[in-house]
Amino acid sequence: MREAWISAALVAALALTAAPLAAQQRARPTSALVVACSGTFAKDSNHLKLATAFDSKNVTFTDVEASDGSKVPASVLFGNGPKRRLKVWWSNPAGRSDIHLIVINGQST
Repeated sequence: MREAWISAALVAALALTAAPLAAQQRARPTSALVVACSGTFAKDSNHLKLATAFDSKNVTFTDVEASDGSKVPASVLFGNGPKRRLKVWWSNPAGRSDIHLIVINGQST
């Protein structure tokens, strides 16, 4: 009887811990919305790779405002989509290569 009670308690505890985990897994963004420091966003990436991966109509090269108010040349992905917008600053802005910083702010998810 004691073993049955322990087994029932263990099953209940596992169910309680599995439910939040399952909810977290469902709540994760799709891979299309994940930014990782590899692949298209690897350190050695460039503007052309971004334009190829995200369609050239969704990637522009323009000056963006830095936190100190200065202007920085950057590639902007989805500039017209406030929930998808991100900015890529380059270590080599003239060559639009070697990612320095990826900025995701505002309404971007």
